[in-house]
Amino acid sequence: MTTCLDIAVTDLTVSAWHHRTLWGDLNELRDSILAHGVIEPLVVRVLADTALAKSAPDSHLCEIVCGVRRFKASRLANLSAVPCIVLDLSDEDAIAMQVAENRERQGLHPMDEAMYFDDLHRRGVDNAAIAKRFQLKQRNVVRRLRLLALNGRSRKAFTDGLIDEEAAIAMASVDGAKQVDILAALDAQAMNPDDVASYVQRTFMAQLDDVPWRMSDADLVLPAGACSKCPKRSDVQRDLFGEQQVGLKCLDVDCHRSKMDATWQALTPRLVAGEMTVLDETSGALFIPAQAGSRPVVMRSSGMVDEQADCPHISGLTWSEAIDRVLKPGAERPTLYVARDQDGRPRYLLRESIASKLVKKSDAAKEAAAEKQAARDPATVDEGTTTRAENKIRRATVARFAELVTASDYDTWAWVAERCVRNAMPRTRAQVAELLIDAILKLDTPAADDEMALIELTRASNRQARRVATAVMVFEESDVVGEIGPALHVLASMCDMDISAVEREVRAAARKADA
Repeated sequence: MTTCLDIAVTDLTVSAWHHRTLWGDLNELRDSILAHGVIEPLVVRVLADTALAKSAPDSHLCEIVCGVRRFKASRLANLSAVPCIVLDLSDEDAIAMQVAENRERQGLHPMDEAMYFDDLHRRGVDNAAIAKRFQLKQRNVVRRLRLLALNGRSRKAFTDGLIDEEAAIAMASVDGAKQVDILAALDAQAMNPDDVASYVQRTFMAQLDDVPWRMSDADLVLPAGACSKCPKRSDVQRDLFGEQQVGLKCLDVDCHRSKMDATWQALTPRLVAGEMTVLDETSGALFIPAQAGSRPVVMRSSGMVDEQADCPHISGLTWSEAIDRVLKPGAERPTLYVARDQDGRPRYLLRESIASKLVKKSDAAKEAAAEKQAARDPATVDEGTTTRAENKIRRATVARFAELVTASDYDTWAWVAERCVRNAMPRTRAQVAELLIDAILKLDTPAADDEMALIELTRASNRQARRVATAVMVFEESDVVGEIGPALHVLASMCDMDISAVEREVRAAARKADA
């Protein structure tokens, strides 16, 4: 039965699960009440008939279900009583009515909504039922509930508007100490609020698409168990991630790192047996950091090749397969080297000069070389010596830049990437756009041409910008044309690297070798 009557302000109380934090201008509402009265009655229920009666022995009290803002303004107006509609509601129905009313009005913050959903959770209402009741996607319910993992300071930063919801959800995926570090960086203006989400993904998450262990291996790191059964994966918690999420992510970067370390340690018996040799070079001197989801690329200038990479001398075979084909019975295989890339993954490498010399002796390689020679333009053949010299300069330039990228964590990738794209060769822009086409298509306003498409992608987030800039660098390195593209000039200048100095070093080394 529904009853409407005037109830004394002193007989009204705010419910224990009322979580609204933003109230707007209460003085303006107070003035309206003084002029016109309380036009819309409050909705209340008798507290004695609720689960809270045990903690509130004053049975005459009524709990406000809807209208707390009007109640607060009425007290400011010094009203003695306000009109109320009295309903018979269960705890669950009262919470749901509060959420529904506040969601229709301005001021219900996502953090407030998260606490309401948590109250329903505690009363046995699951995510699907909450989503159905409020006509939401279940993904939105999950994302709201994730906000509860924010510590007190992070919640205040969120409700004060310092960070947006995407950044808040990203911060909620890391522990309280890391949240404090991020807030400190924001306070010191060392990080832009718009870059929080990309920073968390880049720093505290790791790729699982291409790892050097079996996902079902539960014994590699015993406390961690198997990745295939771990709940800390982006595909298990898919509702927490936006549409531009790239690849399968591990949400526990420390566990991921421990498994990389365990994989490296497992190589010890093979190293002791002399099956391979550890390279002393740093990862920055051997690999170019690749785009998200891909292994770092072995630099040509390092003089090494990945044994699992395609062999350019025999089509359709990897370097390892090509060597197996041409190696004579009883002959010694080229030395196998191992090094850790920027992700900590063991990489198995061969000395390019030795592997190429061995493979080129095969009939298949000679036939392939003859076909390439026949197809080449004579003018290009005449310029072969010049091309090789320019290639050395370009490779040395990329190698130097890769070292700088590895050693530094730039906070201006969007700015860097945009200039890279505008200065890159057209064929490079086309290749990079094709590589990142899935991400481009997910943009709200995908651009028509390759240049603008990549620039729009760089503006989407700091993480996307870094992918674009790195992809440009990779294609410049792998380009068959022996020249240093404008994009590399731009990158070098941003990193205070003198390309002319690199060129002088390379030419001096060449003269010394000739002498």
